[in-house]
Amino acid sequence: MAVIEQQPPGRIPTAPGTGGALLHWVNSRAGANGWWAQNRDRDHHNRWEEYYRLWRGIWSAKDKTRASERSRLIAPALQQAIESITSEIESAILDKKSFFDVVDDPNDVAAAFLTNEVVQPRTPEEAAQQQQRRAAQQDMVDLRTRLYYAMTEADYDLSMAEIFLNGSIFGTGIGKINFEDIEYFEVVNRNGELVSEARVKPQARLVPIIPQQFTIDTAAKRLNDALGYAHVYAAPRHEILELQQKGVFRQVPLMRQTPKDPILSDENTDANSDSVNIVDYRGKVPRSMLIEFQEQADRLDRGGDPPPEGVELAEDEFFVDLEKQRPRAPTALDAPDPGIGGTEFDSSTTFGHDEDDLVEAFVVIVNEQHILKAEENPLFHKDRLLVAYRHEIVPDQFWGRGAAEKGYNSQKALDASQRARIDGLALTVHPMMAVDAGRMPRGFKLTVSPGRNIFTNGDPKEILNPLNFGQIDPKIFTDNAELERQVMMATGGMDTAAPITVNGRNETAAGQSMQLGNFVKRSKRTIRNIEKEFVVPLVQQTARLYMQFDTENFPMNDYTFRAVSVLGTMARELEQMHFASMLNTVPETSPAFWMLMKSVYQSSSLSNREEMLPMIDQQMQRTLNPPQPQPTMLERLQMLQVSESIRNERIRQITGMTRARAEIARAETEARQVPSKIAVNETDALLNLAKAEGEEAGTQMQIYKAQLDALEREAIAKQEVMTDVLTTREAGTTTNLDIASGASRLEDILAGP
Repeated sequence: MAVIEQQPPGRIPTAPGTGGALLHWVNSRAGANGWWAQNRDRDHHNRWEEYYRLWRGIWSAKDKTRASERSRLIAPALQQAIESITSEIESAILDKKSFFDVVDDPNDVAAAFLTNEVVQPRTPEEAAQQQQRRAAQQDMVDLRTRLYYAMTEADYDLSMAEIFLNGSIFGTGIGKINFEDIEYFEVVNRNGELVSEARVKPQARLVPIIPQQFTIDTAAKRLNDALGYAHVYAAPRHEILELQQKGVFRQVPLMRQTPKDPILSDENTDANSDSVNIVDYRGKVPRSMLIEFQEQADRLDRGGDPPPEGVELAEDEFFVDLEKQRPRAPTALDAPDPGIGGTEFDSSTTFGHDEDDLVEAFVVIVNEQHILKAEENPLFHKDRLLVAYRHEIVPDQFWGRGAAEKGYNSQKALDASQRARIDGLALTVHPMMAVDAGRMPRGFKLTVSPGRNIFTNGDPKEILNPLNFGQIDPKIFTDNAELERQVMMATGGMDTAAPITVNGRNETAAGQSMQLGNFVKRSKRTIRNIEKEFVVPLVQQTARLYMQFDTENFPMNDYTFRAVSVLGTMARELEQMHFASMLNTVPETSPAFWMLMKSVYQSSSLSNREEMLPMIDQQMQRTLNPPQPQPTMLERLQMLQVSESIRNERIRQITGMTRARAEIARAETEARQVPSKIAVNETDALLNLAKAEGEEAGTQMQIYKAQLDALEREAIAKQEVMTDVLTTREAGTTTNLDIASGASRLEDILAGP
């Protein structure tokens, strides 16, 4: 592969694939100097640059609030607000084990299982459908696990954290998805010997993009509404060479370029940098231009058309002078480039095509001269593999508003106040002298320092006079604190409030809770935007990539994804405060106490949280099903009394019934006047039986009465002995002999008569 290091001025290589009309069509719109970039820079570049300097603490002469300003101090209030808000977003999105979940299509038959898990099948067909639904649910669980593992392995969390930071600073967080085959090494056993073998697997990577490197159709308000957009950046030259060797990019010359700092225009760049400028365009292009380029590229990749007979091309003819090169028919290269010259032109007449016939494509351009790759979007769903969100929505605008923009004015006022104070300190702290220069020795250098002798031509009191500009107004400290509070109010970062002497509401728990509550509410707005505009499209496009190019591990299906976020750090602290106050109002024996305790652990970040939750569930079950308490001595006595009364009542009922039966039998016998001996014997037997049962009942009553008397004596004896022992102990004369005599006395009482 021929690589051109340098080119003569005014000359451009006519290497295969310079691009022609398609190259100019993309560059004039999405290139570094295209229409879209010019409109973006005109409206936002200077503000974004200043926001970045305030966050980094980088001073610039453009940040002066007055010409005589000497101090370069930048107060850290806005920095703290940006980092606080970003950390809250990170903890809400990334602290959970999985920041997304998989749900089935609600219109699909398999979704019925999710809403009716306990439905019992009534027919074999329903049983088969239920089994199919369970298999579908397991597939969703497997997909979520594999997809989260793949995203974690590709460091999605680090890229997302950087995108959240960009959103807090510039107002818009942007990221693109690159899908490529990566090489890794696996240790295998070959005939008892461990060897390392190279493997290749597809991997999706999330690349953060700063707004200064992103160009989008100026008429679009959302990504899906744009004609296209591009990532314009400086890439390491060796990476492009490697992709050319792998066949991903076409073989075109790569000339080293001097990159520019995309954020700070005043920063010096390395002129010897080994990088190239890349325009990664994703969107719609004219179909005719794409087909024309592909045909030209295929013809050139096959070796090109042979030169006419008798014509030999010299090696130097690889370069063509732009002043002499003119095609026979007008092409895109002949049209004025609005990105360079700023001239408007009619694209429909210049390009000679119908722009209504557009097709989704991926186009990669290097150094604004050559097309490395141009192909129609091969994805099933025509995803452009780029996601973006607005930190705070600005009506009718694609670009959002970040924390830096919200706190900008208060931060500038705070910087001006503190710089004025420091400049004033230079006049009030450092000693100065008013000197009569005509009465000072010639050539004498007047400086003031301890122990220094100052020579004068006359009375020093008349020649030297200390000069003092007064003192700094102490109220400036109060003003600075109020300005800092305004920065926190503007950005919503109320995690650190002004001093208590400045704002009295901060000294109460209710005031602090109000501050945290306002912060949480404002952060939830941003988190909602991130979930809707960033997380769900990101997971969806990543899953579709794997399902299309790695079907073995990610089977194709119509899954729907939703974001799963948790409370941020500040929101968790506020909720913990509320839980703690509620726990004070609920007794420990109540199930509600353990339910609140479980919520506390679930919202906490303790390392042993998973081990504590089952223990709390056990305690909750114990409170719901408490064990039966053991009765006391008094309760046992009461139970025995109740039992005895019930038994006596039963005995009386049995005796009465027996006597009634005997009387009935005797009455029947007398009525029939059958002086039968058998009837008399039966009547006597019944009477004897009633008498025996009555005697047995009397015996049982005596036994129960004896047991009741024994329990009463035992209770009274224990009470008397314990009273004597406690009385003796309070008097301070208790001995082991007293305790032994008390025990003996208890035994004598229990023995009883």
